[in-house]
Amino acid sequence: MDIALLLILPVIGGYYFTNNWNVTHFRSAREEGHRLYFRAVLYGTVLFSGVYALRVVLNAFVPPFASFEAMLEQFVSPLLKPDKDGFRLSDVAITSIYSLAIGVTLWKPLNYLFPRDHFLEKAVQNNDFERLIHNAVAKNSPLFMTVDNQKVYVGFVVKTTDPSQDRKTLGILPIMSGYRRADGGVEFTTYYSDIYEEIRRGEEGRLAHLTPEDFEIVIPADRIVSANRFDILAYEEFGRKSQVRRKKAKPH
Repeated sequence: MDIALLLILPVIGGYYFTNNWNVTHFRSAREEGHRLYFRAVLYGTVLFSGVYALRVVLNAFVPPFASFEAMLEQFVSPLLKPDKDGFRLSDVAITSIYSLAIGVTLWKPLNYLFPRDHFLEKAVQNNDFERLIHNAVAKNSPLFMTVDNQKVYVGFVVKTTDPSQDRKTLGILPIMSGYRRADGGVEFTTYYSDIYEEIRRGEEGRLAHLTPEDFEIVIPADRIVSANRFDILAYEEFGRKSQVRRKKAKPH
């Protein structure tokens, strides 16, 4: 086993670490090709350097650790090429193995110190659609959406956005649905709130076997023409003021 093969181990550890640590997870998920490779190399180098420095300290001041390393070296050395010019290949091998192990495991306890929600909120700020979905879920606010066939839906987002995944659909629990008229106005034709209330009260009837989750609608993301947060009080107020204006505009 030569040094080039050994140095792949910390790169794998760096790749695994940067893809799972909350601080770097979302940014890494957006990167592809050489950018992702360079990020993995960067974190692999940091892991390797940190582990090597830690090994030096522990070997100098912790005798049990030094004994363990001596035993580990006896196991690893036969698998390696002979040392050259005083360069100990076993040091590289042991440090690389540690780097891989730490990269694969260290992100999990660190994620308790760096909560996912904080970095998720930061990650969605540069994408309008993701930010809209995230805010709607965080504030328990419904969305109003127009689809390319002029159907309109008002409903609660079932699952928050995840910038590390390519969102192809959007699932909502509908409140109302309808269509856009030729003049651009909205005509609601279906109201789900009454049915949800009947189900919540446990009333017997033809829909007693259903739950609100059974009414979930999944809309392809690429068919959504526009979307915005929906507030029923604001909607009613705009409607009332529009009616007042129309009445004032009518000739007497």
